[in-house]
Amino acid sequence: MTAMLIVLTFILPPDAGEKVGLNITILLAMVVFMDQLSQQTPPMPSSLPVIGQFFVASMIIIAVSMFSTIFCLKLHHTQGREARQMPKWVRFMLLDIMPIVLFIHPPPDRPIELDEENSKQDLIEFTGNSELAKLKI
Repeated sequence: MTAMLIVLTFILPPDAGEKVGLNITILLAMVVFMDQLSQQTPPMPSSLPVIGQFFVASMIIIAVSMFSTIFCLKLHHTQGREARQMPKWVRFMLLDIMPIVLFIHPPPDRPIELDEENSKQDLIEFTGNSELAKLKI
C-alpha cells in the first residue's frame, strides 16, 4: 500500500510544493517498515526474506522516483540564462521513441505559430470578458 503512494508524486502538478516532501515521507515510511520487519523476523543465516527483498526493491524505486521528480522540477523551473536547448538525442527519445512506447500520437513536426494580430485579439477578448474588467472602480 505504501509503495503504491509513489504514483501520487507523478500525478501532482509540478507547481505543487509537496512533491519532494511526499517522496521523502514515503521513503521514510518504507525504512521504518523495513526496520520493524527486521526486528520481528528471526535471523536468517544466508539470505534476505522475500518481504525484505520487496521492501528493498520498493525503496530503490522510491529513490529513483525522487531523483526523477527533482530532475523534472529542475527542468520545469529552469528559465532565463539557465535555460539551454534540448540535445538532439533527448529530443529524439522524447518526441520520436516515447510516443511509440506509450501508444500516443507524436507531436507535430512544427509548432503551430499564431500571427501577432490574432494573438493580440485573443488577449483583448480574454481580458475583456473577465469579471474584473467589468468592475468600474
